[in-house]
Amino acid sequence: MKYSNLLINLLYQMAFADGQFTENEKTFISEVIDQHVDDPDVLLNNDVVIPTEEKDRMTILYYLLFLLRVDNKINESEKQIAHKFGLMLGFREEMITSMLAIMEQHMDQKLPDEKLITVVRQYLN
Repeated sequence: MKYSNLLINLLYQMAFADGQFTENEKTFISEVIDQHVDDPDVLLNNDVVIPTEEKDRMTILYYLLFLLRVDNKINESEKQIAHKFGLMLGFREEMITSMLAIMEQHMDQKLPDEKLITVVRQYLN
């Protein structure tokens, strides 16, 4: 992934937002690294560039949102940093709030595929 250093950096910040770094969070981030980082040296690059393509920005936001679910709770500090990162990625605050609400509503169950897509369509069309 072209923006893997940004993605991994944000995931680590999100994981530590609540002051804990759980095994589930470590596993999630490790899996993302395995999927998206071909050359680990790219993670040493401190040049953080926000993607211009909406698809890339949305991919990063999705990973951040799904990281929130891995420890089965979303606290206020995690919501705040999710909002911060979502705004930084260029998304509307209302969309981020709606997406977080959906994540919380489906914390203990499988998140239906269409739920987040419906929110995205509402705000991006």
